[in-house]
Amino acid sequence: MVQFNPEAAKSRVTAAWVADLWSRYPITAVLDSAGQPTGRFRTGIVRVSFPHLFTPQPPPADNPNKAPTWALSLLFPFGADLSLLIADAQRAAGEKFGAAAANMALHTPFRDQREKAHQYEGYVPGAIFFTASSQRRPPVVDVNGAPIVDESKAYAGCWAMVTVHAYPFDTPKKKGVSFGLDSVMIVADDNAFGAGGGDPNTDFAGVSIEQQVNPAALFAPAPASAVVQPVASPLAAPPAPPAPPAPPVAPLLQRPTDPTHIHAA
Repeated sequence: MVQFNPEAAKSRVTAAWVADLWSRYPITAVLDSAGQPTGRFRTGIVRVSFPHLFTPQPPPADNPNKAPTWALSLLFPFGADLSLLIADAQRAAGEKFGAAAANMALHTPFRDQREKAHQYEGYVPGAIFFTASSQRRPPVVDVNGAPIVDESKAYAGCWAMVTVHAYPFDTPKKKGVSFGLDSVMIVADDNAFGAGGGDPNTDFAGVSIEQQVNPAALFAPAPASAVVQPVASPLAAPPAPPAPPAPPVAPLLQRPTDPTHIHAA
């Protein structure tokens, strides 16, 4: 049974809302139009973390030639029933590694959020998370199925339903199972993870300081000796040639003496 703790998860949604949606939309196998399994599974509502849904994440420093990947981490509420996903991961491991998979130290995608709870917001010890990735950009839609093109709508901390599929991998460094990322539906807004800063209303509660001093008046003007004089450029232009002599001034015209003569003022 889902037991969501909003305070521990840094969330503003209610535990009842999370439990209700998980009861109505648990993890489900996705079927095609003929009612046949597609190999994909739709999760219940999860909190999104480290989303790279519109721009692929950069390759790791130890593998700069790795193909670009789109990814996100899915934070499941405590008590969520993941049995279908666990069974699918076991199936993928068995198909790849056979009966020996049960005795192999295989990588598992399912991790305790305790690993990151001390470092990142929204991670609750005891709850499960995993990362799903894809080498193609996944479709991202809203609850009406309309495509989301604004990257800011799919942020770390929002709620989503995600379709995934398990697949095995075998590399020189490790062997195991991971989840592929197929599509994402953004369900609801919530507090963004790592939004930065605190709440000034609580951080400075109880502080009351009357400002009696003009801060600018605390700084006396700099003495004349401290003023830096401009330095002539080493590439100063040569002195300008002397100006030509002014032309002679024409004699003033005499006003007419006839009082009846109209002239310009």
